[in-house]
Amino acid sequence: MLSLIKYNLKYYEKSFKYIVPCLFYMVFLGINYQITSPIWSTYFIAAVGTFVFAVFIATSLMTCEDATQQWITRLHLRNDKKFYFTKIISIQTIMIPICIIVVAYPLAIGFFVRSLTITEIIVAFIFHLMLSLLGTAVGIFFTTDSFLQQALVVLFSVLPLAAMFDNVLIIVASYLLPPINFLAEKMHYFSDEIFVPSFDFLLFILYALGYSFLLMSLFIIIKTWRAK
Repeated sequence: MLSLIKYNLKYYEKSFKYIVPCLFYMVFLGINYQITSPIWSTYFIAAVGTFVFAVFIATSLMTCEDATQQWITRLHLRNDKKFYFTKIISIQTIMIPICIIVVAYPLAIGFFVRSLTITEIIVAFIFHLMLSLLGTAVGIFFTTDSFLQQALVVLFSVLPLAAMFDNVLIIVASYLLPPINFLAEKMHYFSDEIFVPSFDFLLFILYALGYSFLLMSLFIIIKTWRAK
């Protein structure tokens, strides 16, 4: 599996499909960290950017091989589930260092008005990691569908639909989307206060993990079923 991960990353590197998403992501972070802002709302905005970035990275990595090359790789591997699972691991191999850098960057430049505790740094990293996992799930699940469909899922995941529309159907539908607004509601009450992990924080982690693994599992099941 390790050799296949290395192959995925090397092939992706040679495709240069990561350049445009990386440039947009760097500009986004540069704008986000221009002036001193509240700690947690700033981290939340950065985490949303990480979610969108993960969607593009997942989509581009899943499609960097043409159909013939994918068929050769799958034929050599003789295990479609392992093929797609390794793709997901390869995406997270990219995103985990990115999350560490994005969390550490404002601390290194002294952007925030106070120092963060070790617990808060870990919490900030988990926020970014969970949103990168959600972005990966959305990116791979909608890879074979239209770009418009993927863009709408990303847009509606970020928009506070339940707050914007007083409609039961829209509120219910918002819970079917990646739980980013769930996090937004919690982060709204924090600014520069010391963040203490709570039951809501644990609930968000479980919610995000469950949603991501469900979407990824459905993707692998559908792809392997179609390959038969």
